[in-house]
This record gives sequence, C-alpha cells and structure tokens, in this order.
Amino acid sequence: MQMQKWNDNGDAEMQILPLLTYQKLIGHVDGSLNPPPATITNQETQSANPEFLSWKEDDQ
Repeated sequence: MQMQKWNDNGDAEMQILPLLTYQKLIGHVDGSLNPPPATITNQETQSANPEFLSWKEDDQ
C-alpha cells in the first residue's frame, strides 16, 4: 500500500481537513494555534499553566 503525501491528492485533503476542523485540531496542523505560556505567575509563585498542559496533550 502506497501512502499519499498531503498535497498529492486533493481527495485526501478533502477527507482530513473537515475531520481536523470538527475535532478543533486544525490549528495544530496549519500553525494558526499558538501555544499558551508554559507557566503562569500568581503572587510571585510560578507554576505550570493548565491551559498549556491541555494544549500540549491535544498537540500530541
């Protein structure tokens, strides 16, 4: 079985893009979704940013 490259066949793109959009993952693929800061500071204490952890999990 031969794997298709992303732009070799419009059919593959037509099937994948709607799925990525529906799953709210298209920004990870096209680069339009920027990651939030990895850490946050509250009253001079730095800790992991839960939004970054969630973004990273989705990005994997």
